[in-house]
Amino acid sequence: MPHDIPLPPTLHWRPLPTPLTPAALAAALPRTPPTPVPCRRCLRDIAPGDRALLLSYDPFLIASDGSPYRGPTAIFVHDLASKDNTCELADVKRDFGGCVPEQQVARLMAVRAFDKGGMLREAEVAEGKDLVMACERLLSEGQEADERVEYLHLHYAAQGCFAVRVDRG
Repeated sequence: MPHDIPLPPTLHWRPLPTPLTPAALAAALPRTPPTPVPCRRCLRDIAPGDRALLLSYDPFLIASDGSPYRGPTAIFVHDLASKDNTCELADVKRDFGGCVPEQQVARLMAVRAFDKGGMLREAEVAEGKDLVMACERLLSEGQEADERVEYLHLHYAAQGCFAVRVDRG
């Protein structure tokens, strides 16, 4: 059942902020999950029994030595070699009517707020229904230029895996 939580124009959902590298795709493990798992490319769940790739992914856009918080996390994506696969990089406005994708609404999320140097400034855990409020609150943190929150990383709280980057709109 859709929850239709509108994203305000102040928030921009950004799936896979760094491209999937050929090396990461070559090292990916093919999987056929028995339960739904979130695809980070299309932001829709991969259905039980559908082919998926499990791979290591680093969502940080900063230089490799820029942050001690930088590090790869496990993610799932639809297996593009799979027959009839239509998975493409999500555009929340186009694909979800400007609403928070169901895969985030339905799960407990960790919201991590980073400054321009990739340093963690704040973090909190939010239910999907409260995700927009948490994102808006964290993006308003820090008045000084060196303390300003520049972007958020959302992670699935239970598994700790990266979900999506959130930028100011």
